[in-house]
Amino acid sequence: MPAEADSESLLIRDIHTLVTMDARDTVLRGVWVLVRDGAIEKIGTSQPPHAGRVLNSRHLVALPGLVNTHHHL
Repeated sequence: MPAEADSESLLIRDIHTLVTMDARDTVLRGVWVLVRDGAIEKIGTSQPPHAGRVLNSRHLVALPGLVNTHHHL
């Protein structure tokens, strides 16, 4: 098994649109994202690496999520 194919890795492949929310408002199309240990490790357009889990995101938009760690009920 390749080193990148451990069970803790997640490959989100064939992302139609990736909204990075960076300072330049970069939008990427047709990319993959490799996540390991809860952090984005690589983003690319070439042949995607092996991963423990793979999600096909064709026709989907990916953007950073926000976690509400403070609320009042």
